[in-house]
Amino acid sequence: MSFYVTGQRLRTPVQDIYKFDERRILDGRVESGSLEVGDRLVFSPTNKVSTVKGIERWNSASNEAASAGESIGIIGRPPKRGLDFGLGF
Repeated sequence: MSFYVTGQRLRTPVQDIYKFDERRILDGRVESGSLEVGDRLVFSPTNKVSTVKGIERWNSASNEAASAGESIGIIGRPPKRGLDFGLGF
């Protein structure tokens, strides 16, 4: 049985990053909290900041929000200095 926490801070481990031209899609599962298009994300441990530009799902319509328990792709605006989200990709 899976247990996901809503109403808490966002925690989404990044499983992979897909690169398409200038776009970067961060793939992962929302373990706690929620996010919406326009939210600011802070990546640990580098503390780089990005903004959610879009949310994608596989075999499902895209949405403007995601919550705990969902597997999603986050389209992020890259930090001002290049396309590196600070994750080593």
